[in-house]
Amino acid sequence: MTEAAVREGVEVRRFARKDGTVTEVFSVRVKDVDGTRRRRSFDSLEDALDYRARLRSSRRWRPEELRQEQAGTQTLGAFFEQWWVERAMPELARATLAVYRCLWEAHAAPRLARLPMREIDARRVVAFRGELLAAGVGPTSVVKTMAMLQRVFRDAVEYGDVAFNPFKAVRKPSPGPSRVARPLTPLQVERLVADLERGGSRLSAVLVRLMAYTGLRPQEALALHWYAVRKATLLVELANADGQLDRLKNRKRSRKRSRTVDLIAPIRRDLLTWRQESGAPDDGALVFPHEVHGRLWFADEYRNWRRRVYVPSAEAVGLPSRRPYDLRHTCASLLIAEKRLSIAEIAEQLGDKTSTVLDTYTHVLNEWRGAGPVDIEAEIRDAGDRAASDLPAEGNRDARPR
Repeated sequence: MTEAAVREGVEVRRFARKDGTVTEVFSVRVKDVDGTRRRRSFDSLEDALDYRARLRSSRRWRPEELRQEQAGTQTLGAFFEQWWVERAMPELARATLAVYRCLWEAHAAPRLARLPMREIDARRVVAFRGELLAAGVGPTSVVKTMAMLQRVFRDAVEYGDVAFNPFKAVRKPSPGPSRVARPLTPLQVERLVADLERGGSRLSAVLVRLMAYTGLRPQEALALHWYAVRKATLLVELANADGQLDRLKNRKRSRKRSRTVDLIAPIRRDLLTWRQESGAPDDGALVFPHEVHGRLWFADEYRNWRRRVYVPSAEAVGLPSRRPYDLRHTCASLLIAEKRLSIAEIAEQLGDKTSTVLDTYTHVLNEWRGAGPVDIEAEIRDAGDRAASDLPAEGNRDARPR
C-alpha cells in the first residue's frame, strides 16, 4: 500500500511515539503560483489521494487544457455558424458567401450539422459524398460542397478544434467534362451589337463590345468607373457583387488579382462616345450605371437584363451561346490569333491562370498554329461594315421592347 501511494505522488512518513507505536503521515508536495514549494500532510491515504486528485484536476482544467480536452465535441453546425461570422464574412467575396450558404443549407446541414466534429472522419466523409451522389446532386455541386467543408475544417485545424482535415483526405468526384469554349467571331459580335442598337439599348451595345474585345467578366464590366478608362488600358480592380463593390485582391489564384487590360482603338472610341452621350460624367462615376436608378446593378437586375435584352438578341442573330460571360472567349481567341502576346500574357489580360487558358483554348491554339497573325482592329472594322450592310430595311426592324 505504501509503494502504491508513492507511485501516486503521495509520500509516506513514519513517526515513532514514546509509547513505541508508529504513526504514518501521508503528505503531498504542492507548488504555488509564485514557485514556492510546500507540503500538505494527511492522516489517511484516502485523504491524501483525494487532495492529489483535486490538484491534478485543477491543473488539468486550465482554460487551454480544458479547450484541448473539449476539442471536437462541438457540433459542425455550431462551429460553422461561428466560422461564418469570424472567417467567412470578413474574408470571402459576397458571391462566394451566397454560394456557400446555399450549399450548406441544401446539402451539408441536413446531413452533418448535428454531428460532433471529432466524429467526422474520412470514412464519414466518403459516406457523405455517396449520399449526395445517390440523392441526385450533380457532381459539380458535390465538389463545391466538399471544397467548402474542406475550407471549414482547415480553419478548425488552425483553431485546434480538430487534429486533421478529413475532407482534404477524401477524393472529390470528377465534375465531368467541361464545356468547350466556343468563341464568337467579330462578325457575330457586331451583328449582336447591331441588333441591340436596333432595339434601342445603346448601353447594352457598348457593354457587349467591351466584354467581347477586352475579356472583362460581366460583373467586372458593371463595376467599371471612368477613372479606370485610360489612354491605352483599362484598370480592372473591382467587381459588382449584387449592388456592392468588391475589390479584387492579390490571392493565389490570379483571376482574383487587379490587372490592366489593353484597350484597342475601336473600344476606346466607343467609350469616349458613350461618355459624351451619358452627359460627360466625372471620373468617379460608373461607366454602365443602371438605366433606372443610376447605381450599381443588383443581381436580379442583371439576370433580368440577360433574359429580356441579351438572350432575345442572341437568338435573333443565331449565336451559339446565350451567356454574356462567353463573350470573353472572343477576346481570348483574338489575342491568340494576333500572336502578339505569350500565353502567360494572355492569361494576365483575361485574369486567369496560364493553365486555365491552355486547358480552355487548346482547340483555338491548334487552329491558329502555323497561320499568320491577325490584325484585331481590322477584323473588327470589317465585321462592323458587314454587320451594317446586313441591317434590314427601316420598316422591317425588330420592334422588340428593350
